[in-house]
Amino acid sequence: MILAGVAGYVAYRLFKVESERDQRAEQARRQQMADQARDQAARIGFWKDNRSDVIKVLNASSLPVYDAELHVDVFTDGAFVRQPIKYLAAIVPGEQIELSPQEFAEAKALLVGDADAFNGPHLYFRDNAGLFWERMMSGELRQWTAEGRW
Repeated sequence: MILAGVAGYVAYRLFKVESERDQRAEQARRQQMADQARDQAARIGFWKDNRSDVIKVLNASSLPVYDAELHVDVFTDGAFVRQPIKYLAAIVPGEQIELSPQEFAEAKALLVGDADAFNGPHLYFRDNAGLFWERMMSGELRQWTAEGRW
């Protein structure tokens, strides 16, 4: 009887150790998948050249990105509303897109008008895996769901 109890306890401990190991492996697998998903998006650069005031987008990844949109958030009627400045169907690897200060000023004047404030610009795009991303001038990168995207 005692041996059966000891055997049951040992079996329980082995099961618990294996379950914890499986949980850690699953967590590591999920983290690796998230890192891989973020890898292409992290290679999309978006910045303002301080010398020329040109806004630049660079696809430094090895795959194209799609549905790239430059936006400003315009504050009207108590809420920010996204307004597109420029749409690009695709940005191929190595391609650099530039938005001149004049282009940005004209688009901003047209969109912002007499609004209380604006925020941006921001870059929204879809990576080769179909995931949606937002890149801000600060360098921050956020993933969006298809339902919650711009």
